[in-house]
Amino acid sequence: GGILALDFSDLSKEPDGEWVVRLRPEVQKGTKPDDSMYFFFPETKEILEKYLAIRDQFRPKSSKLFLSRTGGALGETWRERVKEHCKNLGIKTYYGNIPTPHILRHSFATLNVDPVGLKLPIFEIMNRLRHTKLEVTMKHYVHNNPLLRKMNHVARRDQSKLKTNQDILNEMPAADLEQYLSERLGVGSSAMQEVRSKRKKASVKPVGNKSDNVIYISEPDAMERVKHLSIPEYALRKYALSNSLCL
Repeated sequence: GGILALDFSDLSKEPDGEWVVRLRPEVQKGTKPDDSMYFFFPETKEILEKYLAIRDQFRPKSSKLFLSRTGGALGETWRERVKEHCKNLGIKTYYGNIPTPHILRHSFATLNVDPVGLKLPIFEIMNRLRHTKLEVTMKHYVHNNPLLRKMNHVARRDQSKLKTNQDILNEMPAADLEQYLSERLGVGSSAMQEVRSKRKKASVKPVGNKSDNVIYISEPDAMERVKHLSIPEYALRKYALSNSLCL
């Protein structure tokens, strides 16, 4: 498959910590142009970095990204090994078959098309799979099984339900809310802490006496507050950990 054709040089890490893969025309089916692709899932990046940390132990004899135990290019036998691992773990597709690497592309499309999973528009799914025709993506990769229909139903139902004032408060970006309360309504710091403590994204942890309560917010909400600073997330996490700012 195309992943076996990737060279080690096709992989690079950007200053903000994001990994990007170059997709040369020769590693793609048909006559597609040169492109690049980022990883969606942090688990993928974690596994990749663990592999890269030990790659040299295989004494590479090939420029390919993925190597065999003897250091050569990984062969097509990996497909059967994936099936074997899935079988041993009891992993099956919705239709009861043992997954193959290619079938995982179908799973990605089915479980991440809007409005479920990553909520990707169908055209984004099509581009991600490097298809040239939308009907190929829709007909063969987005499987309209009962599970997907139920997930779509639940997602659409939740989107259409009436929102309470508390729901609206929780969905509003914290930075925008606090700026409005402070500058437009003149809310003081003590009242602001009360608002923060009532948001689902925030929690109160007592430190010392009662007057020393500390407000903690979730990481996504914290990133939302400082995104205008254009500081890489990994740098912020490192700073927070080194200064004991995390729970």
